[in-house]
Amino acid sequence: MQRTRSTNVGLSLPQGWKISRLGVLFISRFAPCLPSMTRKPFSFALLFAIAASLTQNQEVIASTEVAEACAASGEYCGSEQSGPNCCSSGNYCQPWNPSYYQCRPTLAQCGTPEVGIDYYGDDISDFAGMKLPEECCNKCSQTSGCAAFTFINYGWDGQTHCYLKSGTGSKKNVAGAISAVVSCSTSNGGYCGNSRGSTCCPTSTYCQPWNADYYQCNDVPAKCSTQLIDVDFYGNDLGVTFGEYPWDCCNKCAATPGCVGYTFVNTDPRGPACYLKTSLSGRRASVGAVSGVVDSPLVANNTPVAGSHVQTQIRSGALKSRAVNLGGWLVSENWMSWESPLWTDIPSDQAWRGEYNVMKILGKTNGTAVFEEHRKTWITEADIKEIADTGVLNTVRVPVGHWIIRDATTTPGTEGDMFASGGLKYLDTLVNDWAVKYNLAVMVSLHAHQGSQNGYEHSAPVTIGSVGWSTSQTNIDNSLKFATFLAARYKNSPAFLGLALMNEPIPPVDRTVLQNYYIQAPLVRHDRRATIC
Repeated sequence: MQRTRSTNVGLSLPQGWKISRLGVLFISRFAPCLPSMTRKPFSFALLFAIAASLTQNQEVIASTEVAEACAASGEYCGSEQSGPNCCSSGNYCQPWNPSYYQCRPTLAQCGTPEVGIDYYGDDISDFAGMKLPEECCNKCSQTSGCAAFTFINYGWDGQTHCYLKSGTGSKKNVAGAISAVVSCSTSNGGYCGNSRGSTCCPTSTYCQPWNADYYQCNDVPAKCSTQLIDVDFYGNDLGVTFGEYPWDCCNKCAATPGCVGYTFVNTDPRGPACYLKTSLSGRRASVGAVSGVVDSPLVANNTPVAGSHVQTQIRSGALKSRAVNLGGWLVSENWMSWESPLWTDIPSDQAWRGEYNVMKILGKTNGTAVFEEHRKTWITEADIKEIADTGVLNTVRVPVGHWIIRDATTTPGTEGDMFASGGLKYLDTLVNDWAVKYNLAVMVSLHAHQGSQNGYEHSAPVTIGSVGWSTSQTNIDNSLKFATFLAARYKNSPAFLGLALMNEPIPPVDRTVLQNYYIQAPLVRHDRRATIC
């Protein structure tokens, strides 16, 4: 055997062998203590074996030392500032809040999560208020099409959020997030639980309840990729049939104009029942029920609904609207837009009195130029993209004033003469371009009505504190024109969610006049495509 020389201790080693620092240390310390061994080849072989053993076990020794230094289950393991530290074997570092991370056992069905990672995109649904990431893991394992999840313990609204995912999306560094992939050993057609609880099913299958004691993994219906177990879309019934399988229920709904989802129940005394639904808004827990959402529902003329935009999903009840307000943009409010150059020439004791009074100070020509620059820069496409990129928000609410429609039409009354023109093109861009491009729904809030409905700054009153909207038929007619113009302008936009007809009306607004305004607005009576609130 070819040998190489070790310059450290003057001993021959077989090719490919090495003596680690620990091995050299052992030889240098203990060889002098064994003088008889130095004269016997066997003794050197024994010494080599000990050194080699130390070399081979060096990583084990180091790992043991690290393991001893890692926090035990239940112990503190870091913070948002320091990042997660190591935990003992079988544990991971769970972020509870920015100051406290804790070692917890790895997840039975999801393994060791990635801490500080968000699987951005590929969302199936979002559940707020879950206490533990284990619940999120289990929910994913029980949900058709769910392959992974992201759990955030302190979300945008202060609650925990469990985001179920169809894949791992694009991984982003997000402090406080943990993400994991679900593993499932149940086969298609296998047992997946009972009414007391269900386990996971493989990808492209879901856990179908057949009776209280037997749930089975079955293929997800081709036209209804979202399947919700133990959920009933209560109410909004379009019809009911009996004696069919759940996948037949999906096909029937997909072929029925106006049907957006269904609930299948095996326990109806009349036989397996398929309830077709016009809305998903009545969602509630119901053990043994299975509810599905049609991927491409039909409207009354049998044409596919443009269901790819989030607005359609919100309107159908498949998703909740999670919104942010674009305040201070198309209706000025100093308290939230005080950083804008708009306020440079406005005395501080006048800035809070509303846009009508701001324009009185600036004058029509100068004010129009100032407001044009403000509108162009206060909210931009980059802001809309950033909102969409949160992965949480899916809706924007934009306040507008009665004068905005004067860019394209006339209105009853003269109060609108005071305001700067040019705002309508920005609303057009938001509704028809940016919100479509970034998949956000738009709720247009009729914030400022002629005569003022509350006297507040955001209603742009002629005199701050004065409430005169319901005292004049001209004002009421102006509001009707305000609402109907915007509804007609945007009703066919994929992103348009609807109108909020009036913001914060207060006494002395006449209640009967207010109710009649809601009733008289043509979009309430004729245009079901435009939602009001």
